[in-house]
Amino acid sequence: MAARALLALGLMAAVAVGGSLLPATAQAADPEEGEAMTVFVAEGEALRRAPDAADMAASVMSLLAALEPDRPVAFIDAERPSTVLGPIAPSGDGFGEMASRIEAELASGSGAGDDLLAAVAEANTLLGLERAGPGSDITVVLGVDGGRDADALVARLTPLVDRIAGRGFGLRFVTAAEGRRTADLARSLSDLSGGTALHASSPTKLIHLARTLGPQSGMSTDGLGEFGRGQGEILTVPIVVAPGTLDLRLLALGDSSGGSIRLLHPSGAEMPQDATTAIDPSHIAAWNVERPAHGIWRLEAGGIGGSLSVWGSRPNSMELSLETPGPVPIGEPVDLVGGARELRLLEAHAEMYAHVTSPDGRTVTYLLRDDGLGPDAIAGDGYFSGSAAPLTEQGEYDVVLELTWVGTAFRVNSRHSLRAQPFPVLSVESMIDGKLAAGERTLVAVASVTVDGQPYAVPTGAIGLEVSGGAESGHVVEAQARELSSSGEGWVFDVFATVAEPGTSALALTLDLEYAGRPHSYTGDFVVLSLPEPAALQVPEPAAVSPPGPEPAPSDSSFPWWVLTFPALAAVAMGVLAVRWLAMAPPAGYLYDDDQRRVADFSALDRSPLDRLLRRNLVHGRDLGVPGLDGVTFVFERGRVSVRVDRPSTTVRVEGLPLSGQAELGPQSWIGAGGRAYSFLAAGTA
Repeated sequence: MAARALLALGLMAAVAVGGSLLPATAQAADPEEGEAMTVFVAEGEALRRAPDAADMAASVMSLLAALEPDRPVAFIDAERPSTVLGPIAPSGDGFGEMASRIEAELASGSGAGDDLLAAVAEANTLLGLERAGPGSDITVVLGVDGGRDADALVARLTPLVDRIAGRGFGLRFVTAAEGRRTADLARSLSDLSGGTALHASSPTKLIHLARTLGPQSGMSTDGLGEFGRGQGEILTVPIVVAPGTLDLRLLALGDSSGGSIRLLHPSGAEMPQDATTAIDPSHIAAWNVERPAHGIWRLEAGGIGGSLSVWGSRPNSMELSLETPGPVPIGEPVDLVGGARELRLLEAHAEMYAHVTSPDGRTVTYLLRDDGLGPDAIAGDGYFSGSAAPLTEQGEYDVVLELTWVGTAFRVNSRHSLRAQPFPVLSVESMIDGKLAAGERTLVAVASVTVDGQPYAVPTGAIGLEVSGGAESGHVVEAQARELSSSGEGWVFDVFATVAEPGTSALALTLDLEYAGRPHSYTGDFVVLSLPEPAALQVPEPAAVSPPGPEPAPSDSSFPWWVLTFPALAAVAMGVLAVRWLAMAPPAGYLYDDDQRRVADFSALDRSPLDRLLRRNLVHGRDLGVPGLDGVTFVFERGRVSVRVDRPSTTVRVEGLPLSGQAELGPQSWIGAGGRAYSFLAAGTA
């Protein structure tokens, strides 16, 4: 059984031969100065005493070699500590011969018993002789207990373990056989050295071990498939390799012996017979292909009695980067921007998706475009942009960027994080309780700056004041801090206005400053400034004096002329209404959201006959069912379309300007409402 078990060490050579489909394969020679390496120490006699323990030991060494194919490894049998095999990297040409020598070494046995202390000491000496670099380690594979005195062994190993740890080398202790005392020994030794105790006494534990060690070596733990098959069935696992892939690393683990598995090139070419790897008896197969051709590779497995788990990593030169500066304010819309390097690899139209996961685990996916349409700045520059809903939770958001080639299965992913936190906000309280007086300096508002409800001091210059509307000329507005800090900053500001000309205008207050390492702007509520027109001076005209004339002769007519007055007035009113009704235009045009999806067709709205008669040219935003437009009314007239609100709004903007009263729309106009952007296209321009 030992010969059968140790034959599994040959599977580590699959790392080298797996790249035979391509001309380039990794080359490694003896480690250079400062290179990290691993020394395996195996209890040969203890492993042979337990069923399948040698198989699992071989699988452990195969797994570690597959995860780091360019890391040199050496082997020492605790039965013959003076015999050292290696070091050679698993991707090197001489590794197959070394695997055969390991098989012979463990199969023969010396009968002298395991001397674990001497073997670990020899491994420490080897690291020194090879001038092993940082990150080097000694991995000890333990067999069955065999009645040894674990406490005495720990005591004897303590000084040596301390020296190894003091040199900065790691220690791992792996149990390849079941047994409580063996597990306790591994745990005691790992606690002593500050190392790791690992268990691989069964295929299930071996799979768990792969999930634990994979991320440490750069092997993705994202499974490409986990399958159960009966004996004799054929299983094919597709492996999608995108353009720009630098390295294809695959790892297959089976939970039962028997069967075979091979890797097929996208062209369909099979690997040579001597490159076909077997699941039996080590449960593991691995490949490392440098610069693989893009396309659909395939793993083909047959004769597997149990289940098969396949993992892989495919690092790509198409680097994706999250360009949105962080942190971002809670409760405000976010423009997500993702960048893609190596744009020349985009052989077909590409799209990017941003999968945003909140701290509580909820995920929302946004489409990012590189088409030059808002919010994207320039088409085809490799930067994909999209608008995201406000982030409402404080904390780290997980952002996965996914680049896809349209019409293909190619995908490239990268993981990033984006922090959302409270930012300064500007609260505005209107102090106007009546009409303003011309030329008088009046307190019109009180503005306060807070962060998460706490006062936050800012320079007076950070408070922006802008007047818009029909009576903005001649206004003087100013903000004055109530209290100043030692650095001349304040957090509560009195806002004064001096209005010179009659009319109504809106005063917008904004906050602009640098916060958390990035520019930050916030728009507060509007304040309406209204100065009435002065009352006109009424000068009575002198009454004309007419000479008395002859009194009219009494008439006997009693016709009630007043009866004709009401019909005449009604006819005039109906004429005015008819002229006004004819001046109205029926609704027409289209409304698109920021994803360029049509959300409203004004000419196709389902309106009641009463609405078509009395509100012929009016469409209320609430009738559209479009978020953010509840308080907006669209007005259609001959040759023009406009939108209006009943009072100045801080959340509705037309072409980037706050909407105060009514604003006319062009053939293609942008409307911002409730954190969303909509484009209005007049009829004939869609």
